[in-house]
Amino acid sequence: MTDLRVIPAEPWAEARERYRELACEDRPGDPWSVPFMPRRSAGWWIGNVTSASACTLFVAFMAALLWSAS
Repeated sequence: MTDLRVIPAEPWAEARERYRELACEDRPGDPWSVPFMPRRSAGWWIGNVTSASACTLFVAFMAALLWSAS
């Protein structure tokens, strides 16, 4: 039984190790398998920057419309 009075220095160390073990396994049919997290590609960055820019421009445009209407 674990002594609950002792607080581990890093409580997520065991979970992190188990996650890494599971990430190394290849289980294609298992719906509970740990997802593979790829590095961010250039396309991902381009898409997100474009989306953020469009959102910023839209908000600025709407603010300008509201400013001119008042």
